[in-house]
Amino acid sequence: MEHQFFCSSCNDLIMGDHYKCSICDDIFFCRRCNAMGRAKQTRPPFHTTKHPIITVGWRHPDQLKEDEKALTAMLKA
Repeated sequence: MEHQFFCSSCNDLIMGDHYKCSICDDIFFCRRCNAMGRAKQTRPPFHTTKHPIITVGWRHPDQLKEDEKALTAMLKA
């Protein structure tokens, strides 16, 4: 199932890797906004600049299936 996260700064749908506040459950940032420093801005009422931002890797489910097949083939060899 594909995730449905929207950037807390620009409100665009986040595709692929993204950034998340490690404290706030609902604060996500796209790569562009993080690169522009927007992830370090305060988002009232709870998110502050002191909250650590973590990188969240994401892969499409089809890619995960391909990775699993490749790993299985390697282990059998």
